Amino acid sequence: MSILPQRATLRFSIMGLSTRDEVLFKSMVRLLSHRLRYAWAYDEGQPDLAVIGDAPPRTPCTYVLQ
Repeated sequence: MSILPQRATLRFSIMGLSTRDEVLFKSMVRLLSHRLRYAWAYDEGQPDLAVIGDAPPRTPCTYVLQ
């Protein structure tokens, strides 16, 4: 039995996207999660990555994907 190392969790938020696009993005993250180095969790409070559509960011974050 092998024990996998715990992956670091990073948080992301979504701003300015339609409900449909937001659900699609979250689904893609869940689908790809096992292939990524980090575990990603949705968090509106203090995200490490902000995915921004047409609206300016509501909260400060480390990285912005626009």
